[in-house]
Amino acid sequence: MRPFLLLPLILLALATTGCSGPTVTESSTDGVVVRELAVADNFPVLQAQADAECDKHSKIAHFVRYADETLLGPRNAYFDCVSP
Repeated sequence: MRPFLLLPLILLALATTGCSGPTVTESSTDGVVVRELAVADNFPVLQAQADAECDKHSKIAHFVRYADETLLGPRNAYFDCVSP
């Protein structure tokens, strides 16, 4: 079996074991970027992380878009920090 055929299985295993949890890569008073594996697709966790970051500035997170979308690889979720 070719090694590249194992990649989707490895990514799926990482996502299901929690090793690929979303991480905040950028945070400011205006917005937040959260990076995750697309295969995980756990939007409530993304929203909670973005809300926690925006809450530091007494704001709430509003989802804008996904970027760097791939079938299984990493992607960014962009949120704006807006007044409640």
